[in-house]
Amino acid sequence: MTQNWLLELEKIMQTLRAPKGCPWDLEQNHDSLKKYLIEECSEVLDAIDNNDPEELKDELGDLLMNIYFHAQIAAENKQFTISDVAQNISEKMIRRHPHVFANENAANSDDVDRIWQEVKEKEKGKKDSILDGIPKNLPNLRKSQTIQKRVSKVGFDWQDWKGSFDKITEELQELKEEIERNDMEKAKEEFGDLMFSMANLARSLKFEADEALQFANNKFEKRFRSVEKTVKNSNRDWNDYSLDELDQIWDKIKAENV
Repeated sequence: MTQNWLLELEKIMQTLRAPKGCPWDLEQNHDSLKKYLIEECSEVLDAIDNNDPEELKDELGDLLMNIYFHAQIAAENKQFTISDVAQNISEKMIRRHPHVFANENAANSDDVDRIWQEVKEKEKGKKDSILDGIPKNLPNLRKSQTIQKRVSKVGFDWQDWKGSFDKITEELQELKEEIERNDMEKAKEEFGDLMFSMANLARSLKFEADEALQFANNKFEKRFRSVEKTVKNSNRDWNDYSLDELDQIWDKIKAENV
């Protein structure tokens, strides 16, 4: 007989939270677990980027454990159970895919998005603003693009990427002016405007700004590690190198497509 591991995980969580269970688990609540949920989501993304199925399986398990943990706390408070969670999402997916489970037609992904939003609006009622419902804890670059996508649906958008690009040039100049005035509070505000405009350009070009920044972070880290290795192998200290020399090492590594 095949082991029902989902049921087993539910029992494990109940045991951990029982009076004679794990002291650490017993101390936790929804708020204290938030940071672990974020960490596990990040580790799942790392596993996807690493293209490692075994790592992904492991990290998805850790994420699933967090979901069961929250559901167990809710069950103890007589709010809902993990079964209620599964039922709720199952019913929602069926409602929001009438083109699959009913007679609605969807020719492409744009139709799917339209249908999804229409059903969602019926479920949640008419919003006071098209910006209602955007998660406040969404990573900020993603949040910028979500805001921009929402307002573009009512025509509040540039005609093409050129408008976004011109706005970046404008914001960059305004940032420069505030830095030259030595007004760091205003400079901080203008820097935010510049990042918002950069995110909008990414949206116009059909890619995620956060993914582009992640790529830049990974590329810089890889190249800097190569610079570190070069310095270490030279038997010279960092202080023995001028910035020009370090730039030359960097340019050499960059030319090698590292």
